[in-house]
Amino acid sequence: MRSINFCCFIFLVSKLFYCLFPLRRPTINFVTKKFRFFFNQCNLGASTIGKTMKFPKTLLLFFCLIVLSGCHEDLDDVIKPATSLDIKNFIWRGMNEIYLYKDEVPDLADDRFSTQEELNEFLNTFSSPEDLFYNGLVAAEDDFSFLVDDYIELEKSLDGIRVSNGMEFGLRRYPEGSDQVLGYVRYVLPNTSAEEKGIQRGYLFNTVDGVQLTVENYSRLLEPETYTIGFAKKENGEISSTGETVILDKEEYNTNPVFIAKIIPTENAKVGYLMYNGFTGTYDSFLNDTFGLFKAENITHLVLDLRYNGGGSVETAVDLGSMITGQFEDEVFYTEQWNEDYQTYFEENE
Repeated sequence: MRSINFCCFIFLVSKLFYCLFPLRRPTINFVTKKFRFFFNQCNLGASTIGKTMKFPKTLLLFFCLIVLSGCHEDLDDVIKPATSLDIKNFIWRGMNEIYLYKDEVPDLADDRFSTQEELNEFLNTFSSPEDLFYNGLVAAEDDFSFLVDDYIELEKSLDGIRVSNGMEFGLRRYPEGSDQVLGYVRYVLPNTSAEEKGIQRGYLFNTVDGVQLTVENYSRLLEPETYTIGFAKKENGEISSTGETVILDKEEYNTNPVFIAKIIPTENAKVGYLMYNGFTGTYDSFLNDTFGLFKAENITHLVLDLRYNGGGSVETAVDLGSMITGQFEDEVFYTEQWNEDYQTYFEENE
């Protein structure tokens, strides 16, 4: 992690499970939810060490006290780099407060440390904030939480803005169990370097900048803004290089999740096909226009392709369900589940 003045991290705070049985407005039960939440350093102040969790009725007063206590000095233009220990404390406190799998991580228990000194001693056993987060606090069953150090880039990505060369790909080991990695192109974004260079779905590649991809190096090799991929082919079950290469360049790109929307005429009906690659709220108008097209064409069947959809806005998922059908009005669309502390609070104050 580069030198930063604050830390931003995302971790699973609740679970969401929903199906496409739409409602105009869902009835919400606090049972399940898969949702990501991020903080910045000013959001969490006092430690919960040795104390019982304080819940939302007291949070407003709690945060007001923090704000008022800091009003005596204007620090807006004063850069105070956080120490590694500061960031570790911030991460621990945030996860101790609201992490979904808190009960699965003994070191996040409210009574785990009786003093700040004990907590600091524990935090200092980890070499970095990343080490603490991934190797000390993230539950084994958690495949969704991650740590970032640039919240601006994070916010852009949630709005569908990211740096890309347009080649959307997957990776797999080859042969099975080997450390070697093979890349395959899933699809190509329009008006990008990959489209310009003629990359197509199904292309294989196994080298970047002349180096064989492996489980250890693929992330580093594919990170630069410009790199050269080496194509591969599969013949008789064997993977080999073709000797062909192409240079790809990344640039900031606005990714419309409505990737393909079309009408497929059949003998007995009109079928609407939608390849939808992310629940991105900033593109809801495009989603609405797509269903306007489907309605105008009087489709009777719908194929909703979510193969490459990585998730996103719950509100957009609700809107999508409502666009598909409204016949399940007043039925539960999704339910939420939080950690035990918050779950109990919500159920008692529903």
